Amino acid sequence: MQYGKVDEADGYTARKNVTVLSNQKGDFGNWTDGTVNYENTNKIITTQMTADTSFGGRLGLLPSSFRTSGTSGAYQYGAVKEYTLSKPYLSMVHLG
Repeated sequence: MQYGKVDEADGYTARKNVTVLSNQKGDFGNWTDGTVNYENTNKIITTQMTADTSFGGRLGLLPSSFRTSGTSGAYQYGAVKEYTLSKPYLSMVHLG
């Protein structure tokens, strides 16, 4: 996020946020359940998330049976969904 005057040295104002992938109004069937938290591999994955069509489609719903405590030695844990993009430098979108 940039506040104030936009003054790019090269004279070109780059668009900073773009839509990489549409959520298809809640259809995340082409996303897979991840097993690794790549941001911090010490975090463990213990459940799976689902999606629904509320608010134009949302991903990240955890089951009511998901416990938020009780895993000894875990930094954090939960669920991960992954989607492989077609461009090699954007190999994966990670939500977790």
